[in-house]
Amino acid sequence: MPDRGDPRAALPADARARFEAFTAALERIDVGEMSLYAIPGDEAEMEAAREAARAIARERGLEPALDAARQEVLAFVSEDYRETSAGLGYLGGTSPTVGFGAGDDRLRVMQSLADAVMAIVLDDALDESDRAELLGAWDGLPATDPDVGA
Repeated sequence: MPDRGDPRAALPADARARFEAFTAALERIDVGEMSLYAIPGDEAEMEAAREAARAIARERGLEPALDAARQEVLAFVSEDYRETSAGLGYLGGTSPTVGFGAGDDRLRVMQSLADAVMAIVLDDALDESDRAELLGAWDGLPATDPDVGA
């Protein structure tokens, strides 16, 4: 559980539980498979869903907590990419184009994860279609339900 100095502490308990279940499930996925969850959709619909989510976060005073949650996930995945690159012998800024994805794939993964975190944190505050748009294929991530395994 986040401490009081952590902006995520402002998240409602159910949002924290969903977020923690998502990050636990994300940790079990090989970084090379993440691009399978980052399926591009209609950009206009996605941007409308992002704007709706930002407005809800703003209205509820959850922007700092949501930003902290997104940054936590993105930092974890960035580190996972870095460790995998180093393990494969790609140092000095070079990156592989096979295995766990080229730069464009990684950017797509990171954006889709940022969107998914908004959907997970805001959940039923979002219209169902906006939530589905933001969550995308990450909805199929094994054990993203906080009640699974409880």
